[in-house]
Order: sequence, then C-alpha cells, then structure tokens
Amino acid sequence: PKPQTPNPKPQTPCSGQIKRVEKVKSAINRMSLSALELDSKFYQRMVRTVRSYQKLSLKLLPIGRMSLLQEGHEFATRLLYELENAKTHIWISTYYIDTTMGGDLFLEKLIEASLRGVSVVFLLERLNSELNQAKLKQLENSGAILLSRNFNRYLEFFVSLFNREFYKRDHQKVYLIDNKVFVGSANIGDDYFGPQMGNGFFSDLTFFGENVFLSDSINMMIRMIENCLSLPQVVRKSSMVEKIKKNYFSYLRLYSEDYTMNNIRFLLTFQPSVLEIQEAMFEAIRNAKHSIKIINPYYYKISDFEIELISAHRRGVKVEILTGRKRDVPVYKHFNSGVFFEALVRDGIPVYDHTSPKYLHTKAMMVDENLVQVGSYNLDHYSYYINTEVNVEIVGDRKIISDFNSYWDLLMKDTERIDINKRPFLPFKKKLKR
Repeated sequence: PKPQTPNPKPQTPCSGQIKRVEKVKSAINRMSLSALELDSKFYQRMVRTVRSYQKLSLKLLPIGRMSLLQEGHEFATRLLYELENAKTHIWISTYYIDTTMGGDLFLEKLIEASLRGVSVVFLLERLNSELNQAKLKQLENSGAILLSRNFNRYLEFFVSLFNREFYKRDHQKVYLIDNKVFVGSANIGDDYFGPQMGNGFFSDLTFFGENVFLSDSINMMIRMIENCLSLPQVVRKSSMVEKIKKNYFSYLRLYSEDYTMNNIRFLLTFQPSVLEIQEAMFEAIRNAKHSIKIINPYYYKISDFEIELISAHRRGVKVEILTGRKRDVPVYKHFNSGVFFEALVRDGIPVYDHTSPKYLHTKAMMVDENLVQVGSYNLDHYSYYINTEVNVEIVGDRKIISDFNSYWDLLMKDTERIDINKRPFLPFKKKLKR
C-alpha cells in the first residue's frame, strides 16, 4: 500500500467508513426506504461509489424494480401513496381528470405537495377533462406549473376546425414522482380507481418502475414539456420557462442513477415527426418468431398494421387479439367488433371480445413471451395519425412477463371469439334505431 499523508486532525481508523455509512443512511432516510431493501452486494457497491458522487451531489439509489399494476385499485393506491410521500418532484401528464371524489383527491394531493415545497409540473389536456376549477386555481396559486394545449374551446374550434390540430389530443398518461414512474392507460377519477376507491368501470394496466432508467424518464417528460411549449395555443411566460429549466436540472442531479438498464425504453409519438411507438410496434411484429398477444379496445383499420399482422400469422406466428365489446367512445360503441377486425378474422387470426361488464381500457402487447409494450397508444386513426402518445417497452424481464400473462388470463375468463360467419354484423341503421 502507498504511504498515507499524515492528517493534522487525528482520526479513528474507521472514520472514513463511518462517513460513507452515514451517507448511505441519509440517502435511505431521504427516500423513505427501509434498509432491508438494500442487499449486502449493492450496499458494498454504494460504498465504493460514494467518492465519485460527492462532487456531483447525487443521491444513491437502490436497484430498480418494475411491475405491472393490474386494475384500477392497484394503480390508485400506489399513485396516491407516492403523491403523499413525494419529496422533491412531481411531474405529471394525463389525458382526463374529472370532478369525482377520486379526481378531487388527486388534486388535493398535488396541492399539499406543492405547498410543502415539491416541484409540481402538470401537463393537462383541458378539452376533455371535467375539472374542479376551484382546486385547479388553488394548485396554481400554490406554486405549481400548469401547462395545457387547449386553453379556449371556442377559440380552438374556430381557428382549427378544418385542421388536424383541432382533433389532436395529449393522450399520454405519465406520472413521474421522485424516483418512481407510472406509464399506462389509466386516467384520474372514480371510473379508473377500481371498486375499492371508485366504481371500477374501466380495466387498465399500468407500468410502475422504481429507480428504473430515471434520467431517461426525466428526459421523456422534458420532451413532452418542450413539445407543449412549442405549440401556438400555449401561453408561455419567461418566468415559467426558467422555472421549468431550473427544476429540470435539479431533478437530473438528484435522480441520475449509477447504472444503466438496456432492457427498457420509453417510446413517444409527437405527430407528425416523431413516430417511435409505430416504428417499435412494427419492428416487434416483423421480428416475432412464436407469438403475439395484443390487448386494445379501440381499433380501426390501419392497412400497414394489418399487413404486418397477417404476414406474421402466415409465417406461423400465433397471433391473438383481445378487444372490448363495450366501448365508451361514441364513434365506436354502435358497431360490433367484427366490423373493425373483418380482414384479420377472415385470415384466421383469433380475435376475442371482452364480455365483462367493465370497459376494457388497456393498451398493451407482448411478443414471443419476451417483449412487452404498455401505454396509452390505441390501434386507431387518432393515435396513429394525430395524438401525442407514450408507451414503455420492456424486454426480457420475468416479472413483467408474468404480470402480463396473469392479466391476460384474467381477461380471457370473460371472452367470446368473434365469428363473422356465425354471427353476422348488425347493420348500422338498426344500431341507430336502437
């Protein structure tokens, strides 16, 4: 060993180790984690890397965890818990929030967090939401940053009636809370929070990650913010932009992890230039060897997508699609599923109607029992050509694959295979008379 330079201040032989242990303990306390969650191997790794993090003042993070939250009660309980215990940042983008107890409780948690000093940035699709205006004003007055593309319904109508922009929606559902991230199909309200906390009208699947590719999660959110700020309908203030930049860099400094994960990536669609979800979906279908399972309630014929699925089916890949018989969107609910899936069914691809009283709202896909995509992306013209969407893709994670399969099996208990020959379509005129 090299000779050590004498230190003018006397130190005990273990003083350096004690300091490192204290740093680890303080990091654990700041994140409200139990020491039992850190195994000895990772603890040693944290100790070895303390010196390299001292200059950058970065937090020390435990090994990442991932899971798929099935149904609304799992999503709601976890989301509200994380909001209540948020320490530094809450950055959220959601498509729909209503004035039910669940929606009001969500806004109250945001207000409480903002008042205790948490950085709250909220991207909201105002046009479709039914907002509690009083609580929204409280949230803004508490110091939170609210961004929205649709500020004035009537102005939007007259300016963009004959333009695709009029129909564009920020359809993504992303909830980034400190070192946790939620990506999925669930909106905010009693309809989505399950029977324990609401009425449980919708069945959703949400990806939850803790300490998983955090810098990528933060950059994904800042890309959505930049996309929102670049739109002409958004009111931009220089103070708001500067505050977002400051919060962004502080967020990265706090939650940049000391490891990388190559099996997960976030996919974004900003029409018309950024089409990461479409490209990743086509690539996964083209490379499929054994099986493709798709869950999506909103489907409208997309020629490129049907060509890829039929091609995979004809080369021996087992393709299965699960859709919803009940749909809440007016443009879909007067049609039988066979109308939309006729080409796929005629080619022999099994398509199943979900016959449960719940509305199926999940958008997910699994390929070869290896690759899983979950998010907000529907298989219709709105998502394919117009909306802003976010999906997450996970490859080779056994927990995620197991969660997907258990959810698939749960849904398949209440299904009926679509047979266009045995069960002819109900003419549209008869549907309208009903």
